[in-house]
Amino acid sequence: MAETILREFPPNPNLLNYHTRRQLTAMMSERYTPQSSSYPEKWIQSLCNVEGITNVHLLRHQIRLRKTEQFNWDQLIKAVENRLRFHWNEIAISTLEERTEPRRQFALPDEIFFQRRKVIEGVDQSKNTSLAAELYKIPGITTLIIHQKTLIVKRGFNFSWKELSPQIFGVLKNYTPGD
Repeated sequence: MAETILREFPPNPNLLNYHTRRQLTAMMSERYTPQSSSYPEKWIQSLCNVEGITNVHLLRHQIRLRKTEQFNWDQLIKAVENRLRFHWNEIAISTLEERTEPRRQFALPDEIFFQRRKVIEGVDQSKNTSLAAELYKIPGITTLIIHQKTLIVKRGFNFSWKELSPQIFGVLKNYTPGD
C-alpha cells in the first residue's frame, strides 16, 4: 500500500510543505541548500538540485521547500514530486485540505508538575526530560510544551488525534516522575 504524503500551500507563496508519517530528522530541524557541502540522504540532495529551490528544511514529519520568486510552484511541483517518488518509491501525494487542530492540551496527572515551562521540539531535545523522551517514542508528535499541570502536544498532519491520544494517555498514566 502506498504511503500518503500531504502537500500544503502555506500563506507564504514561496513555501511549499509536504507532510509525511516518516521521521525525517531527530533534531528540531535541519536545513539544506544547493550549496550545502553534504547531504545525509540522496533524496535531500535531489530536491536541492531542482532549479528554483533554494532551501530544503526538514522537521520531524515535514519537508518545507523554499523557492526563488522567479519560479512558480506550477513549474516546480512535477520535478519535486517525481524526485520524491523516485527515492521514496510507493507514495501517493494529495493536497492537505484543511489544517485541523494541530495542537491539543492534556492535563498532567497529579504527581507530575513542571515549575518551569519547557518547549521540546525534536527527539534529540527530548532526551533531557524523561517525560518528553517517552512521549517522543510516539510517531507523530512534533512539539511538546510542558508547564505546571499542562501538556500541549503538536502533531504531524499525517497523524490523527484518534490514534495519538490513547498513546499519549498511556504514557501519562504509566509515567513515573523523575525530572
